[in-house]
Amino acid sequence: MPDEKAKHGSKGVPKAPKGHSKPKPGGTSVIPGNTGTFQAQLLGNNVPIDLPSGSSWGWAIDDPSISFSQDFTSDPSGGTIVAMVPADSTAQQFTITADTVDPNGNQLSQTLVVPITPGITVFTISLTQIA
Repeated sequence: MPDEKAKHGSKGVPKAPKGHSKPKPGGTSVIPGNTGTFQAQLLGNNVPIDLPSGSSWGWAIDDPSISFSQDFTSDPSGGTIVAMVPADSTAQQFTITADTVDPNGNQLSQTLVVPITPGITVFTISLTQIA
């Protein structure tokens, strides 16, 4: 029988494979018909570092109806994307994955779960005196 401590963390949650991460919540949300901007940053001991020479960012979104493009204008490293959720989307969330190579040559990957929230229309009355 495999050692359960080796397969699970201290709280019984399965560990992510080395160099990979489990999807984590943290995206604030995107309303259908709108965009969200997301940024990845390579960290060394939790301190932001530049990508090693020759490295680049790879991006993926699990929902093929959501388009995205890297924003090289605001982030020349390619570590920022703008994702567009179609106006007719009925999905409740999507997962973004960013990957790159660290200075030691290890492939790293991080995911983020982003909720899709319907836009809420607030109806009010404007009452003004006209005469």
